[in-house]
Amino acid sequence: GGPDVALAEAIRAAHVSVDMALYELNLWTVRDALLDAQARGLTVRIVAETGALDSPEMQALAAAGIPIRPDDLSGLMHDKFAILDRSEVWTGSMNYTLSGAYHQDNNLLRIRDEKLAADYLTEFEEMFTQGKFGPGSPPTPPTLPSPWLACPWRCIFRPTTAWPATSCPCCAPPWRVSPCSPSRSPPTIWPRP
Repeated sequence: GGPDVALAEAIRAAHVSVDMALYELNLWTVRDALLDAQARGLTVRIVAETGALDSPEMQALAAAGIPIRPDDLSGLMHDKFAILDRSEVWTGSMNYTLSGAYHQDNNLLRIRDEKLAADYLTEFEEMFTQGKFGPGSPPTPPTLPSPWLACPWRCIFRPTTAWPATSCPCCAPPWRVSPCSPSRSPPTIWPRP
């Protein structure tokens, strides 16, 4: 199995809620896990790119009564995250597609942290409940450090969150989340402007 199998297993293990923001979905493993969660009585909600709503997988979710909020914008809603039971986040570059999971170089991270899940849930609610996307979204304050990392991480949703001041030399902007320690070199995936 691929990364979608692990995500589907986590969705099937959820007890209360599944909130997902996605650009595309055609993975049956994820679709079926969401349908199963809905059938088990969990709260399942989706925010999706408008252009993705016509896929058979999205149509099956809508037909099952899962509420889906389209972005209604001309720009792309390119988020890819899932919040399970308000206590863990799955996020990364992977679209929930066969290509994204099996043919492209992507990542899918599972992070069990209630503070981070709360930040993601705030962003999700802005989109799902308030219909606010991108620049129309209210600023989200950066999360406080989590005690299990040597270097404080920051959860930043662009373009609305300002870069936080930091005393850690490896976490200076423009990096979004920097799980490095002060003894390591800073990541280079975000080139400085």
